[in-house]
Amino acid sequence: MKSGLNSSFAANTKAPNAAATVARIPNYNLLDISAQFKPTPSVYLKMGVQNATNVRYFTRRAGGYPGPGAMPGDGRLGVAALGVTF
Repeated sequence: MKSGLNSSFAANTKAPNAAATVARIPNYNLLDISAQFKPTPSVYLKMGVQNATNVRYFTRRAGGYPGPGAMPGDGRLGVAALGVTF
């Protein structure tokens, strides 16, 4: 009986193959920054930057769709939210 896990999970091996579906995944470090400002007790503004240094990285390899090889991680992303509590 097969489990839910299959060969689509990456093998973090040292030797790559020709299709780039297996090979070593290098180390990486990300910097996320967030802040919150409350001008009044019922109003707040939240802001954040994910991957602030815009590091190029990947966390897994794909064997099928969208094609074999490394799946890139997200680049720099900024988010903001304005909230009011009642």
